Amino acid sequence: GVNTVIAAVEKSGKTDAATNQLLGECYFLRAFCHFNLVRIFGKAYTTDPNSPGIILRTNLTDDSKKARSTVKEVYDSVLADAEKAAGLMTAPRGVQYASAAAANALLARVNLYKEDNAKAIEYANKVIGAGKYTLATKATFPTMFANAQTASETIWCVAFTPVDDYGKFGSIASMIYSDGNSGWGEEYASSSLRGLMSAHPEDVRWSYIVPSKDGSGNVQKRNGIEIYYISKFSFQNNLPNLSSPIMFRLAEMYLIKAEAEAKTGATPAALDDVDEIRKNRGLEASLYNKVVPAGKTALDVVLDEKRIEMAFEGHRTYDVFRNKRTLNKAYWGYHIAGLKESDVDLSKTPTGYQNLTVPY
Repeated sequence: GVNTVIAAVEKSGKTDAATNQLLGECYFLRAFCHFNLVRIFGKAYTTDPNSPGIILRTNLTDDSKKARSTVKEVYDSVLADAEKAAGLMTAPRGVQYASAAAANALLARVNLYKEDNAKAIEYANKVIGAGKYTLATKATFPTMFANAQTASETIWCVAFTPVDDYGKFGSIASMIYSDGNSGWGEEYASSSLRGLMSAHPEDVRWSYIVPSKDGSGNVQKRNGIEIYYISKFSFQNNLPNLSSPIMFRLAEMYLIKAEAEAKTGATPAALDDVDEIRKNRGLEASLYNKVVPAGKTALDVVLDEKRIEMAFEGHRTYDVFRNKRTLNKAYWGYHIAGLKESDVDLSKTPTGYQNLTVPY
């Protein structure tokens, strides 16, 4: 693994740019993996940084029964690895490989989760200000994910080729999209998300939510649930199950910056960053223009925008819990344990089922 490469390179004494680039990529990958693991298996840093995190593996001599590090210790290790990676990577090899920008994007994300808002803004600005990336436009956003490796917004993606197409039985897309024969297509865009987006049918982010309609134009149902497929992980090379999932992209940097600004009282700046995204998503006529809508806070605005912008990319649950909010699952879907088709009444909000709300 990366620890083997890190140990070998550092033992070799080589410090040329190409070697340092590869070494930095290994430090980045270690940081990225440790951070994802602690997000899954540990509590949010903001809830209890001293709670058990994960077993940190940073060398080849660790005891096989090493104890779990605390959440704080894992974050400290992740930040140290990512900072070292950013300094080493000076010979970027393309968005399918780690880079200094990818390391700075990770540092922005980790510091935001830690609520070190000044650092989150600092690292987000490094990526934004580098001038290497631009937001996808209203015209290009609908095909951005199918063209992740060449998209102007991509900072780092996991590159796949047609040789890597896992098909209907193994790809991400096979669970959330089907052209009729390309996959299971059993997980759909929720009515909760669609309700949040409903005020703006002109929003180009709807392009990744695909209703399955019958010959009369009615949205079809499966087991009582309306079928709204998700196509963010489809159509690279026009193949329904092929994509190169984007791990970091420029829009997230604006949203990280906006959230940190909202939490430090810089409301106009936060709304400006949100508007920077909206003006590239077909919402030029619906900008906030530094004004928080009645009944909302600046943080509400940012988190709602992130829910829409980063939908299906693996952020929402973490965003809810690290902000000490309650996850609302009171909408019809297969996440409801014991649900029968005869129970589904789309005109009503489901009640009486377990875990319809999940506190942080």
